[in-house]
Parts: sequence; structure tokens; C-alpha cells
Amino acid sequence: MPHPLMRWRCDNQSTNGIGRPAARRAAAGESKSLLAKEFGIDRETVYSYLRAEPAVAVTG
Repeated sequence: MPHPLMRWRCDNQSTNGIGRPAARRAAAGESKSLLAKEFGIDRETVYSYLRAEPAVAVTG
């Protein structure tokens, strides 16, 4: 189980509009490293968003 403060940070960033777009674009095949750089987050954070958003629909 993640540290309570880290869990809050992930939840907070998800609601600030970073998590869902990053997860959606990563699910569509974009490079996780490039997404992390663009959003100013760690690459592992992109992976955590993918785990937190399991039902991200890829449309297009």
C-alpha cells in the first residue's frame, strides 16, 4: 500500500487534469517517457495513472 501522502498526491494530480489525459494518451501508444517530460512528472507516475485509470477508452 502506498504511503498516505503519496496517495493523496496522485489523487490530487488526477483531479487537476494530469492523470486522465496522460493515461489516455499512454493507452493510445504515446511514449510514457515523453508524456512524463511534457507533464513534468516522473515516468513511474504515468504508469501509476495507467493503473488508476483501468477503463481508459482509446477513441480515434
